Amino acid sequence: MLTMQETLQTEFARELHDEFGQILTAVGMMLGRVRRKAAASKSESEEAAMAPFVADLEEAQQITQRTLDRVRKKSRLLHPVILDDFGLQQAVAWYTDEFARQHGIDTRFEPDGELAGLPPDVATHLYRIVQESLTNVARHAEASQVLVRLVRDADGVELTVADDGKGPPPLTPVRGPNEGPGGIGITSMRERAALMGGRFEAGRGPRGGLHVVVWVPLAPPAGPDMASEPGSELSSELSSELGSDRTQ
Repeated sequence: MLTMQETLQTEFARELHDEFGQILTAVGMMLGRVRRKAAASKSESEEAAMAPFVADLEEAQQITQRTLDRVRKKSRLLHPVILDDFGLQQAVAWYTDEFARQHGIDTRFEPDGELAGLPPDVATHLYRIVQESLTNVARHAEASQVLVRLVRDADGVELTVADDGKGPPPLTPVRGPNEGPGGIGITSMRERAALMGGRFEAGRGPRGGLHVVVWVPLAPPAGPDMASEPGSELSSELSSELGSDRTQ
């Protein structure tokens, strides 16, 4: 179901970006040309007579541009083009910056290791988990700080998202790959981790916020061998760093 959903969203996002985007761009350019011609009246009487028409054209052009901006934003949310063109690291960097700007929450992104060249389905699922995790932060956490980490080592890639807020409603301990904390967002993240053959953990961090960890096994990246970094060490290190940042 999630795979079908991603396929449909990708197709719809491309249609929005390419077809509707091109149409709105063309309309905006045409309105601009008409407005410039209307404003190029010779006499003062012609200029006065055309002024309301020119103002209407300018307003229509502004509305077209705002609509184009909204279409592009919706397209990026459905399936960010940057994910296809530049990979997961750049897509997450863009999204965390947007999240921080829109919600006023200090959001840090810390990538580590060779994240280029991940399988497309893995990159998409991890990106969606970042989206869902930050949506939970915005809706429930009342947090002032979020830390997002993506780490690739010789065995796989680990995504960790932790905030310093109050967290979601009470969670039950994780008991297995298909059990644990409920809620639509948590369930979706767990299902995505399972589709990648990975592990999913979610619970309250030491400062009360939600702490999400996803680990996905991967073939070793091309190039020199990379040192392995156990997920448990990363998670505990993240918790300590988040706590120390808040006390400084």
